[in-house]
Amino acid sequence: MKYMFILLLFLPIMLMSNVKEEEFRLRIIANSDSVLDQSIKTSLKKELLEVLSNVEDNKIEYINNNSQLIENIVKSNIKDTDYEFTIAYGINHFPTKSINGNVMPSGDYNSLVITLGEGYGENYWCILYPDSVTNGGNVVYKSYLYEKFKDIFL
Repeated sequence: MKYMFILLLFLPIMLMSNVKEEEFRLRIIANSDSVLDQSIKTSLKKELLEVLSNVEDNKIEYINNNSQLIENIVKSNIKDTDYEFTIAYGINHFPTKSINGNVMPSGDYNSLVITLGEGYGENYWCILYPDSVTNGGNVVYKSYLYEKFKDIFL
């Protein structure tokens, strides 16, 4: 019985760890929270998602193979500013996020992170699977076992 309890306790954690390996995240961090900087971030987000919506095959592979296109999109969106920017491909750290009461765990994720200017502003992020885009605000991860555990013990 003791081992069954331990298995039930760690099963949700093991299931959540698989998500990190399968997903690819896109994050755009604005220079600041000013109206202008948030507008630039939103414009960049719209343009990137529009490009990705026209990709019928693996979106992650497309991003990895078209770094110059992504850089050009960023440059075109900040052309009227004096901002520098960074584009980080690969494994990047994401803080814990809480969306509609659901916790997205912190961790290191395969991702594309674009930081505009100082990178002190609110950010946009979404999860890209090979053939779809899921906005961070709409993602819900639930574990049946965790919910039952929570109902019983918390």
